[in-house]
Amino acid sequence: MPSQGKGNRLDASAMMRLTLPYIVFTLICAKNFANAAGDHWCYTQEECDAHTWSGECQTGKQQSPIDFTQKNTIQRNDAVRLRFNRKYSDAQDHFMVKNNGHTIQIQLGNDITSDLVMDGDYFKGSYRFSQLHFHWGSHEDKGSEHTVNGNGYVAELHLVHYSNDYKSLKEAVGTKNRRGLAVLGIFFEISNEDNHALQPIVEAISRVKRQEDDLVRVDIPLNVSALLPNDLSLWRYYGSLTTPSCNEVVVWTVFKKAVPISRSQWEAFKASADTKGKSIVDNYRPPQSTINRKVYFLNNVNRERMPEAGEDDRSPPLADSFYENAQRAVNSKAGSSDDKNNQHGSNSGPGRAEVVNSALTGFIFLSIFLQVLITTVFKCR
Repeated sequence: MPSQGKGNRLDASAMMRLTLPYIVFTLICAKNFANAAGDHWCYTQEECDAHTWSGECQTGKQQSPIDFTQKNTIQRNDAVRLRFNRKYSDAQDHFMVKNNGHTIQIQLGNDITSDLVMDGDYFKGSYRFSQLHFHWGSHEDKGSEHTVNGNGYVAELHLVHYSNDYKSLKEAVGTKNRRGLAVLGIFFEISNEDNHALQPIVEAISRVKRQEDDLVRVDIPLNVSALLPNDLSLWRYYGSLTTPSCNEVVVWTVFKKAVPISRSQWEAFKASADTKGKSIVDNYRPPQSTINRKVYFLNNVNRERMPEAGEDDRSPPLADSFYENAQRAVNSKAGSSDDKNNQHGSNSGPGRAEVVNSALTGFIFLSIFLQVLITTVFKCR
């Protein structure tokens, strides 16, 4: 009997040695799978595309982009102003460019901030320019993130600003303030001629054809305000970032009038690639459900100079009444949707990342349970 007990103890120890590596291997695989499903995101590969994005990308009620239709839009004809400070209208003598593997990003210095400031009617306070980036397609009828009556544009530019209530873009994104960021969206359409305002950026793309971690300084003048369309008619609504983690902190302003981009300029964007040499193209998120959000179309928008520090602001911007109206609509009808037929970006149900993580969690607990069970059986024999 004593020798048999000793044998049992040896068998249990042997089983521990056999099963422990299995558990460790399982945990490592689970971590890698979870990272692939959650942390790593992309646009065109099934295992990491927009349908797998987790967190607020799946559970949010005010997600972006959206499709602008007559049905979901309220038109307003009152005069509205967008105001920019003097530096916003001046050409910068240099800028920084980066290929981050998802897009081409432009900023005016090493830090993601600037002296370019804007405000306007129905904004709350002023916003500071941080960076701009692009989304583009492989064909002329797609590439933009926002769409109009289901139709896309070849590309879309986002001018990202953060509220001056915060010290940085990162701080503004991390808040729960749904007006923390103000993003201006600009559509592009194919033209026979180059867009001269865009050309400095096109020339800079050749310096970052492959994804890199570092910013590249470009000593070419760039006027950010020259990228805006002449006709400032716009859509205004409250939404989110269009990339993970899809924080719902953005007041969106999307201009109706598209600006030109030549085929050669468009091709320059399509020539950029990630670290694996794969072309960056079709880097847009599909339209999301409006879930009864109020979307305003303002067709009488004027551009004005914003008073500088120390100057008297004789006609300050109108109060942000849009926000309260929009929030009441969302809060009262968050459980329903008036565009359930929009299946592009439906947020109903768990995403692939949540399913994978839940399955892996169950698998880990099952493995640990089996190890404990096997060890207990051998000890009791």
